[in-house]
Amino acid sequence: MGIESNLVNAKESFPDARRAIMYPPVELANKPLSEIRRDLELITHDYAPCDMVFADIESGTPDDRVIEVIELCEEMSEAL
Repeated sequence: MGIESNLVNAKESFPDARRAIMYPPVELANKPLSEIRRDLELITHDYAPCDMVFADIESGTPDDRVIEVIELCEEMSEAL
């Protein structure tokens, strides 16, 4: 599923299904980290537990950005 999906409805409709969110690679590369954090907080609140999918990361995305987002995911996971 994408982040624009109705996450609450999906979780309620399929409470026992393994769920995944696909995060857009352009947003990963271009959004400020504070906005990515807000997105991950929303996902954690409305949809977790779920898998996060960061597929097709743009080749120009700095390694530091990818590491920061992984750290955010770890932080959100620990909060569950």
